Amino acid sequence: MRNKIFTILTLFLFYGCESNPMGSCSGGIGVSAPSLNIDENGYYHMDYNGNFSQTLTTLDASVGDEYIKVSWYADSDYDYVDALGNEYQVNIVNSSSYTNNQGIAHTVLGVTQEFIGDTVKVYAGFEDDCQNFHSDNIRIIIDE
Repeated sequence: MRNKIFTILTLFLFYGCESNPMGSCSGGIGVSAPSLNIDENGYYHMDYNGNFSQTLTTLDASVGDEYIKVSWYADSDYDYVDALGNEYQVNIVNSSSYTNNQGIAHTVLGVTQEFIGDTVKVYAGFEDDCQNFHSDNIRIIIDE
């Protein structure tokens, strides 16, 4: 009897109830900035709005599967000083988000005046159920 229970539990452990017990092991990721214009060289352009201390835009990462955690990182930070005078380095993109039921994750890019004229590179990536890491990046020129 113990062997029978062990065999049944082992089958559920290795095969599960889904058609693919290991989950999704393929796929890719595509990062875009849908509200920004893109030039012939593949660079996005973001106009800085001088009426505010920070200009924001939404970035998308298309993964194709829902409920996938996507990590985000930009090659640029800014200094933030809180009300107590503590200074922090803050990345210009939120660090993570999850895909929706259409397989798209969103994050916010926020730049300050010091980035005018710079080109920032934003990376997004995720690890699938087989520990394969998928990543993509875009470049955004901050225009005045």
